[in-house]
Amino acid sequence: MNQRNERANIKQEITKLKNKNRKKYGVAIIRKDYKEDIVEEFETLNECYDYIDRMTRKNKVSNIRIDINPERN
Repeated sequence: MNQRNERANIKQEITKLKNKNRKKYGVAIIRKDYKEDIVEEFETLNECYDYIDRMTRKNKVSNIRIDINPERN
């Protein structure tokens, strides 16, 4: 049940990003089996979502942060 809520929250965040109509998305994945954050960048929102979906299905994710245009921050 908790994973379902987590995925719903992720989908909600992605919907917010879609509404901003940006070209580049960054995902900071904090995995349970790594000590450091893993940051991935994607050109499309679909690629971003697919990556998050794969990681959550494998149950290797403890936290996810999505940034719009991470190179501008």
